[in-house]
Amino acid sequence: FGAHDGVANNTLNIRWTDKEDATSWTSTATNSAGDKLLDTGSQILSAIRTEQEILVFTDESVYSMQFIGGNEVFAFHLLSEDAGQRGPHSAAVYQNKTYWMGTNNFYIHDGRVRILPCDVRSHVFDNLIDSQRDKCFAGVNREFNEIWWFYPTTAGTEIDKYVVYDIEENVWHIGDLARTAWEDRGEVWNAIHAFGATGALWNHETGVDDDTGGMSWHLEMGDMDIEDGENFAFIDKIIPDFENLTGN
Repeated sequence: FGAHDGVANNTLNIRWTDKEDATSWTSTATNSAGDKLLDTGSQILSAIRTEQEILVFTDESVYSMQFIGGNEVFAFHLLSEDAGQRGPHSAAVYQNKTYWMGTNNFYIHDGRVRILPCDVRSHVFDNLIDSQRDKCFAGVNREFNEIWWFYPTTAGTEIDKYVVYDIEENVWHIGDLARTAWEDRGEVWNAIHAFGATGALWNHETGVDDDTGGMSWHLEMGDMDIEDGENFAFIDKIIPDFENLTGN
């Protein structure tokens, strides 16, 4: 991806070798080597493998790359010409759907490319510092069905903010957190591992702060839109959606 085109490195060129010889890059009538020059964008930022295809992201567009065999080897389809990535690590795959941060919107590919409606879009993109866009990255929190994005704001040049999309509840939330790398829990680790800006490695979702005790926390209430129109609504009580707040 972003390969040499025979003359020089071309940031929109994709090349593959002969399937029988990983050192043979030149296409001939008797091998399966080949290349494809994409039409839109100025550079390929990343390529992500899904169950049925490879999604190739440029700074402007999204392509589908599918293995078809034969003389053509791969088929390429332009999925969207205006939904490119924000940075090379700003996409994540979860449950065979791909989520990514674009230039001014969040996107999802679930068979087609579409904008992911976001209540906090202006808060994120109005404050994100574009000169540091390559630092933006995405992570998955499978335990809570969440996609996280970390990004730097105009207050500094390092990552200091995050925005989270809760897939099941279809809600967003934001916060302050400096992380530079992220790995979800899996077969190797039983907790999310993430690096901080100072190089410290953090175990997420373990309930302690720097292995010294419980993490500080608070609850914050906001306005709730009960019903549109001129009717008044009276609430007797609210039942929060969490358990054992006091530990009892």
